[in-house]
Amino acid sequence: MTARQYILTVLLLLAASVGSWVFLNVLQERSIPIADKTRPDSYMENVSGARFDEQGNLKDELIAPHLLHFSEGDTTDVTSPHLIIYNADSTGQPWHVTSNYGKALDGVNSIELWDNVKLRQPESADNAEIIMTTTQITIYPKTQFAHTDQPVKVIQLGSVVNSVGLDADIKTGTIKLLKEAHGKYQQEVQAQ
Repeated sequence: MTARQYILTVLLLLAASVGSWVFLNVLQERSIPIADKTRPDSYMENVSGARFDEQGNLKDELIAPHLLHFSEGDTTDVTSPHLIIYNADSTGQPWHVTSNYGKALDGVNSIELWDNVKLRQPESADNAEIIMTTTQITIYPKTQFAHTDQPVKVIQLGSVVNSVGLDADIKTGTIKLLKEAHGKYQQEVQAQ
């Protein structure tokens, strides 16, 4: 091999190497990145959403200023959620559930709420207003059931009941205090 052939061969190999390197870099830049499942895949602001049952009756609504969805576990972090739960079988008012923070798990199979949690059912023709407060609660929207093992305060018609833990069937309005329940009734004084 002559010196000229040797130099041409080296230049051709060098050009092929540089061309391959440029081609691979362009392909890499154009490729779709692999999603980081620990980072949100979507977000929404000023959210107002509603779900309906098979008969077209309103089941629940979610109002929140901000939410982040994560593909891993199909979870959604919600800031200042306001959940309104309706019951088509009931003539009572819907339940309003608020907290500072929330997380919907596995789609909306369960919703964990924490920090300043308040459940409120306004007064209706059939029921007096009821307010329940706690630090954490889990809502199961499909069955309209709520559970906590944290301290709870229940206020209704001048009575205040404290308990550790609560199970609430939102459909029927049945509330089961789990342990250490004690209450106080304050009779309202009427002016004569």
